Amino acid sequence: MGTGNGQAVHWLAPQPVVALIAGRRIDLRPCFGNIDVPVLGREDFFSEFYVEVDEANRFVKITPMSTKTSGASHFRAV
Repeated sequence: MGTGNGQAVHWLAPQPVVALIAGRRIDLRPCFGNIDVPVLGREDFFSEFYVEVDEANRFVKITPMSTKTSGASHFRAV
C-alpha cells in the first residue's frame, strides 16, 4: 500500500476500536504496518474531522465535519 512515508504492508484489525475524540464516539479501524508513523483512516477519522497541522508551532486543530459537536479541539504536541 502506498503511504506518505513510502510503500508499506498494512494489517487491518478484525474489530473496530471505539474512541472518544473531541466529544464524539468514533469506530476506528486500526491498521498496523512496517512504517514508523501512525496511520489515520480516511474512512473513519478523516470522514468525521477536518484536521489542521501547524508543524512549525507543533499544533494540531481538529474540527468536526458537521454540527453534531460544536467547536474545535486543539492539541499542543510535546
